[in-house]
Amino acid sequence: NVPDPKTGQANAVVPLEEMYNEIFAWRPVKSSGAQDSPKYIWDGHYTAIATANQALQAIAKLEAEGINMNAEKGEALLSRAYHHFLLAGVFCQAWKDEVASKNDLGIVYMLEPETKVAPQYVRGSVYDTYMAIEKDLEEGLKLVSDEYYSVPRYHFNVKAAHAFAARFYLYKRDWAKVVEHADHVLSTTDETTLSLL
Repeated sequence: NVPDPKTGQANAVVPLEEMYNEIFAWRPVKSSGAQDSPKYIWDGHYTAIATANQALQAIAKLEAEGINMNAEKGEALLSRAYHHFLLAGVFCQAWKDEVASKNDLGIVYMLEPETKVAPQYVRGSVYDTYMAIEKDLEEGLKLVSDEYYSVPRYHFNVKAAHAFAARFYLYKRDWAKVVEHADHVLSTTDETTLSLL
C-alpha cells in the first residue's frame, strides 16, 4: 500500500462522517446535521423554543378573551427557559459571576416567533442569557400547575419545574435557591411521586 500524502497512512481510514475529522482538528463542525452534531442540537432546541413562543402568542390571544391560561403559560415559559439553558450549556462559557459573565458571549434569547426570512439577531452575553432564563423560570414557576395533567411526567409539572430551577441555580451558584427548589422536589416520601421524577 502506498501511504496517503495527506495523512501518511498506508490504509485508507475514512470516518463515518467528515464531522469527526473536523472535531479532531478543532475546526468548526459544518459537514453534519446528524443526531448529536452541534447543528442538530442547535436546531432542535431552537425548534422547541419556536414552539414555546408560538404557544405563548396563542395563549396571549386566549387570555385577551378572558380565558385562564396560567398553567399553560407557565409551562411554555419554563420550556422556553429550559431549552435556552441547554443551548447555553453547550455553546457558551459556564456562568462565572455577575461581572465576569458579562464578558462571555451568550446565545440569542428568542422571545417571539420568527416571522421574517433570515432575520439578524444580536447575541448578548452569558449574563444576559442567564438573566433572561431566570426571568422566564421565575415567572413560569408562579404559574405552573399540576391540575390539568393526567400524566404529569410528560409536562413541566410543579416538581419538574422546581427540579429545573434547582439545576439552573446550581449552575448559577446560588446555593440558597438550589436548596429551596431541591427541597420542594424532595419533600415527599410518596413512592408514586418519586417514581415520576
